[in-house]
Amino acid sequence: MRTEELLTYGAMQLETSQQLRARARTLQAWSDWNISFARALCQRRPSIAGGSDGGDPATLERIRGLLDAVGVLRGRGLTIWSGKGKGGHQCAVCRRDLPVGAIEYEIVIGNVVSVLLHRDCFDLWSSEVDQGPSSPRR
Repeated sequence: MRTEELLTYGAMQLETSQQLRARARTLQAWSDWNISFARALCQRRPSIAGGSDGGDPATLERIRGLLDAVGVLRGRGLTIWSGKGKGGHQCAVCRRDLPVGAIEYEIVIGNVVSVLLHRDCFDLWSSEVDQGPSSPRR
């Protein structure tokens, strides 16, 4: 090969490796986000007793933990569905069973993670989302 051909080939290889490196960084960032969110979901506390009390500090802290795990997606990238529950699931906030036929809310975060909530827990979630990350906490 001539020198010009070698330089052209080397430049193409360098560009390809830079693109692959950028893709790897993006994948690493998404992996870090998924791990953080999974850890937040795994830190469920069985002592939390339902979202019907309308502001239990432990319940609010659990909601804030879930919101902090989704970080920049707070209020964006969320799809919310509601409907009658089919049973067999737990509320992501209070860990109580979602009864068959009761209204449940499904929050889909970034088309990746789905979280189910009771109506009361969803109301608390909504108020925390509306407050935003920089608002003072009660």
